[in-house]
Amino acid sequence: MPAVYEAVGAGLGGASGTTAPVPVPAGVVAGKGVFVCLYLEANKTITPPAGDTWTLIGGAPVAGGSSIWSYVYWKRASGVDSGNYTFTWTGSTWRRGGAVRVGDMLATGDPVAAFDQAGDGASASTTPAVSVTTDEADQLLLLFPCCFNDAGWTSYTAGYTERLDNGEMAIATAVRATPGSTGSVTATSAGTGARTGTLVAVSEATSGGPVSLAGTSAATAGAAASLAAARPLAGSVGGAAAAVGSLARARPLGGAAAGTAAVVGAAAVARPLAGSVGGVSAASGALTVLGGGQLQGASGAASALSGALVVDRPLAGTVAGASALSAALFTDPPGSDDLAGESHGVSALSGALVVARALDGAVAAVSGHDAAPNIVGFPPPIADPLPPRSAGWRPRPTRVRTSAAAL
Repeated sequence: MPAVYEAVGAGLGGASGTTAPVPVPAGVVAGKGVFVCLYLEANKTITPPAGDTWTLIGGAPVAGGSSIWSYVYWKRASGVDSGNYTFTWTGSTWRRGGAVRVGDMLATGDPVAAFDQAGDGASASTTPAVSVTTDEADQLLLLFPCCFNDAGWTSYTAGYTERLDNGEMAIATAVRATPGSTGSVTATSAGTGARTGTLVAVSEATSGGPVSLAGTSAATAGAAASLAAARPLAGSVGGAAAAVGSLARARPLGGAAAGTAAVVGAAAVARPLAGSVGGVSAASGALTVLGGGQLQGASGAASALSGALVVDRPLAGTVAGASALSAALFTDPPGSDDLAGESHGVSALSGALVVARALDGAVAAVSGHDAAPNIVGFPPPIADPLPPRSAGWRPRPTRVRTSAAAL
């Protein structure tokens, strides 16, 4: 869901001093975003209010020559705010300010997706142009113009709505429907003087759900949770290393998963794989191919697997070089579907190698196996012809009747 403008506080009036008690917008509660713009007529080292962490966008004020400086801060509220946000500094100077409340902002990390700042010390009415490139649909934009003149503001770039006109400074917002460049953004003061402009793109709270990935996710390392492509992947997932959670493809993969190493959880292909799973090493969970169609290709060189390597549908190809498997290698297609190919080079298997249907091919070079290999399929095993034996059951002697003629 995109970040949204919700409210603006009353502007802090112009006066000289060593503090800026900026009025809090209504409705600030835990999780809300707050952005504050300060206008000062001297370059000061500012101390933000105590409590929540305030971040100065750009790390420094933007200067309009040697006449004005604007500071834009943001914070994520941890609770209910009221009263004023009081910023302090040493040495009296003229100041103004204003604050805006943002909803549905990114919940953790830096919510500033992009920003641009510019200043000009010459005397004019239009702020220097600023521009950002948005990366989300319907992305919120915040504009903070300042001018060394308290005459107020007359206009903004098309699409921007004024939220606060506070003499030397103002706040305006816009929403950009599609990702891309905003182009030049300005504001025009009713007076003239040195000017600054700051434009901020705010990141949304969530990504809005899975979308199609057309291309390649390469060299993804150190994923502590899950690496997932939840829609068709046209390309490949290459070099995904040290995934502590799960590497998953929940729809057809048109390509290959290559060089997946040290998967601590599970590497799963939940639908037909058109390609190959190659070089899967040191998986401590399970490598699984599950779905409604055949595996067209090969699962090769799966080594040091401490969970289970499972092919749950007919395998048209080869399971090759699976070594040091401490659990089980299963080929378990439903019905009487055959395994058309070979399972070979399986070594040091400490669990079970099971082919639960007819095997059209060979199981070759199974070494170091300390459990029981099973090939269960066609023809079916012969059933026990005797009835179930209850406790205390003993075989009864057989009586043979003969005739006198036979004696």
